[in-house]
Amino acid sequence: MMPVASLLVAAAIKLWAQRVGIEFAVVYTFLTLTFTAWLTTTSGVTFKAVKRTPPALPKQFLHTSSTHKVVTFIVAGPLTLVAACLVTIALASLLPIARNEQLIMGAFVYPLLIAVTTYWLCSSDRLVRNGLLLLATSGASGAYLFL
Repeated sequence: MMPVASLLVAAAIKLWAQRVGIEFAVVYTFLTLTFTAWLTTTSGVTFKAVKRTPPALPKQFLHTSSTHKVVTFIVAGPLTLVAACLVTIALASLLPIARNEQLIMGAFVYPLLIAVTTYWLCSSDRLVRNGLLLLATSGASGAYLFL
């Protein structure tokens, strides 16, 4: 049953892209996959009462210095915004679609890229390596766009 459903969803996405546009097909894909994942996850789940525990901060957060917190804020804030912006524009310009559709795709990808990158940076212990990786990504994207 699942292969047939997957083929029907793929056919619907292809038809949606041809009929309305690629940006709407991407949104339709996200909605369909989210709904399918929700149905798969909740089919056969039994809900039990969970004993509540008081929320607590992670021990790592309590023992970090204020300098580390400031550097994390700088790397996960402005550096992430610049890197995500440059990567989004570079990736959108690679798509073989019209310019206005590239802007629409960028509007969908940019917030997702910021969220994933910020989560990755804040959960990692190797802040310097990740910051240098973001700088290299920004440099590569900027070189592709402006050179």
